[in-house]
Amino acid sequence: MADPQPRKPYQFQWGDRVSHSNFGLGTVNGVPVAVDGTDASPRFSVEDRGWRVPVEWDDPGRTPGLVSSDSIKMIERPDAKGGAYWNNEFQTLLAQLASARSRTDAYLGEAFRHSRGSQVAAIRELAEAEQQILAKVLQFLNVDETGRHA
Repeated sequence: MADPQPRKPYQFQWGDRVSHSNFGLGTVNGVPVAVDGTDASPRFSVEDRGWRVPVEWDDPGRTPGLVSSDSIKMIERPDAKGGAYWNNEFQTLLAQLASARSRTDAYLGEAFRHSRGSQVAAIRELAEAEQQILAKVLQFLNVDETGRHA
């Protein structure tokens, strides 16, 4: 099976103003979701099918939903992202921190008198990775306190 091509990054971000030929104007209100599919080959390889973008439409009668990134075009990218965007960014950082902490805790929990030794070097590496993510969280909070997450 051939190596899959790297996925093209999505071009839409939370808060972008977009236009759709049938649905009109709307605002991207979340993180785009990758869409994969299998082709008809006997190897059943997975190929990139693009992105589904969550959009809240300006028409109050239209339900927000996911649309193909190929069916919308960018109208404007405002500087201000809004509280929901920044909350999502913060929650993403917290999830990364929790994951790093759990890996460190798992190694620490098994380190004492482990059959392969305490693996101090691995624990130090995990603790350093955890500290780097914690530094990002603290930087985020510092920037937020200055009012730059508007």
